[in-house]
Amino acid sequence: MSNQKLLPEGLILYTNIFSADESDQIYDYVDSLEYPKTKISHKTQHYGYEYDYGLSEPRTKKLKKIKPPPKLLKCFAETFISTKLLENYPNQIIVNKYEPGEGIAPHRDHHPVFANDVGIISVGSGINMIFKSIKNKNDPEINIYLPVGSILIFKDEARYDYTHEIKKNKFDVVENEKIKRDTRISITFRHVVDKYRE
Repeated sequence: MSNQKLLPEGLILYTNIFSADESDQIYDYVDSLEYPKTKISHKTQHYGYEYDYGLSEPRTKKLKKIKPPPKLLKCFAETFISTKLLENYPNQIIVNKYEPGEGIAPHRDHHPVFANDVGIISVGSGINMIFKSIKNKNDPEINIYLPVGSILIFKDEARYDYTHEIKKNKFDVVENEKIKRDTRISITFRHVVDKYRE
């Protein structure tokens, strides 16, 4: 799962959830949907509730309700609940498309806007995601490689006490092997709590 011996509590990676063919079908379906223009560099789609990139913690602004997710993504959200991978129904779904060399800066999903647990599906390409402790800044960073067809769950300590990021690289190093990145689509499932919904 990772080249690290100790992972934060609540950080779980499930590999081979989707076959190569299933991952390709998910990628093609999601990529056929519209990518609206945003202020960020990579392409993204928002469903259920907006994601406001302009605000940082702490925040008080409520999130606007927007268009519902397409059928496949809604099905995934329901499956997260029925299989108990997530405890809170994902009423916000974000699609991010990363070309090789694109990434995302260290951040913690807004607290307390989102509930405890977050789920991420990865298709198209694997990628290293880096977790860093907020409380103990001298702790070594934790690198987890998210392969194609995997689901990452993070909650509890991993959700609140760590930032996560993706370096802007065109390669990842996994167990001393250099792996070239292709275009990756991530599908992130979160629950916006009642207090922060418009």
